[in-house]
Amino acid sequence: MLDHSVHQGNPADGPLLVPAMVRIQTLLGQVVRAVTADRGYGEAKIDHELRDLGVGRVVIPRQGKPSQARREAEQPRMRLRSPCSIRRLAVPLAVA
Repeated sequence: MLDHSVHQGNPADGPLLVPAMVRIQTLLGQVVRAVTADRGYGEAKIDHELRDLGVGRVVIPRQGKPSQARREAEQPRMRLRSPCSIRRLAVPLAVA
């Protein structure tokens, strides 16, 4: 665990993430390369703020139904449907 904070009541998750990332980056002395979180943090504003901090990859599912553009961005580039698909992608090992 790199950071925690204590609050009265039950504040929304989203606004707490960026300040936590600032504290973590200060603690580590370097830019965090990737951030992942649950849907409670899934707002476009948070994605933009994290990218402004220098975070390279933000993986947070959005709240509500995703738009077509968001679904396409979240889809994997290639789907493996069968074990033979996996075998075709495997790199053969060189035998000496």
